[in-house]
Amino acid sequence: MQTYPKAIAGLIDELRKIPGIGPKTAQRLAFHLVVSGKSSIDLLIDSLAEVRDTIGYCSVCGNLTDIDPCAICQDPQRDASVICVVGYPKDVLAIERVGGYKGLYHVLHGYIEPLKGIGPDDIRVKELIARVTGAGQAGRPLETGQTGGTVEQAGHAGQHTKQAGHLAQAGQSAKMGQAQQVSGTGQARLGSQVKEVILATNPDIDGETTALYLARALKPLGVKVTRLARGLPFGADLDYADEVTLARALEGRSEI
Repeated sequence: MQTYPKAIAGLIDELRKIPGIGPKTAQRLAFHLVVSGKSSIDLLIDSLAEVRDTIGYCSVCGNLTDIDPCAICQDPQRDASVICVVGYPKDVLAIERVGGYKGLYHVLHGYIEPLKGIGPDDIRVKELIARVTGAGQAGRPLETGQTGGTVEQAGHAGQHTKQAGHLAQAGQSAKMGQAQQVSGTGQARLGSQVKEVILATNPDIDGETTALYLARALKPLGVKVTRLARGLPFGADLDYADEVTLARALEGRSEI
């Protein structure tokens, strides 16, 4: 038996599609939006429309951006000889919050998952190899919203065929034009010699599988391949640490 209008039921269904949002949370969010008033809803609609029309993927690193190449790829203060490989754009934000990394990024948009039929060709491996070998901007740009799911899942669908700028309307075209004016610096940096590739994939089965594949593909190119350290988190109890974490901590022990 339906206890609220059809429009609210539709809103709840759409909110439930967001990762991490369950039925109860979706219902609370829907009612909050309804009672917040027309002005608040209009602001939310405007923000969503702006994201839809201006945000795409950097054709160099694959990160979310409103200019192409993105601000990180264009930053002359960044060390172009180091590339940190991550699975999704949200991982770039996690590393940037630390504030200590000054190199560039490469977003794979997924991991190698043989059981799901996801192989190296379904994520941005070829683009990484091209950057390391100095082949230039080997962009296989992505388009946000292509899969109908979350942006982070775009790599799984293999939808890598359209330029991110295709998403933009007139305002975005102007931004891309501004980016092209300064892209000479970005393009020149693409030809820089990459000396180290940091594999910052998740410490799980899919992340380890992907890291192992990338390491084997990159080492013959003469580049240094490193992996994020793994071990006990600060403040942790040894009693609660699993065997794999303890083993990795022992292997990665350092002298003090």
